[in-house]
Amino acid sequence: MINIQDTISEVVASLTTTIYLETANPKLKKNKYLEDTKELQNQATFITDEGYFYFLSQFGDAILTFNDGGSISIFGFGYWEGMAITDYPLLDSNGIYVLADYADSGDEMLFFAYNSNEDANANRIWVSNNLDSGFKPVYNDFLHFLKSISSGEFEQNKHQWLTPEK
Repeated sequence: MINIQDTISEVVASLTTTIYLETANPKLKKNKYLEDTKELQNQATFITDEGYFYFLSQFGDAILTFNDGGSISIFGFGYWEGMAITDYPLLDSNGIYVLADYADSGDEMLFFAYNSNEDANANRIWVSNNLDSGFKPVYNDFLHFLKSISSGEFEQNKHQWLTPEK
């Protein structure tokens, strides 16, 4: 069961006022990806973030493009962008489930993930500039992640995350 998350829909609507947003469901057909999301929810039992599952069930894949040319891709079911979450193992060898990435206008990347091994609260979202290591918790849940993008908090913090730790 995926509960309706009005707050997720409100934050997504607020994103469109400052960021270019494309989704796999541009006509906003209700529950367009519900069956796919339920299947993923059954496979990824370590994730309990209702906001994330609601987002996927309604919007599927999404790309958020910033004014500076950077963009965040939120991975979905591949109907639109061709990269489906289920095309790859859900967890890497470190227990990381990558749900989104950020690419700046150059070649720097950030990866956003749930961490099934290190996190007793499976709703937290972790970030790293290296897909293979260095993940640290930064958001309480998917709603917090979206709100940080909407409020500009993400834009303020991304530079410190892009810089490799020494």
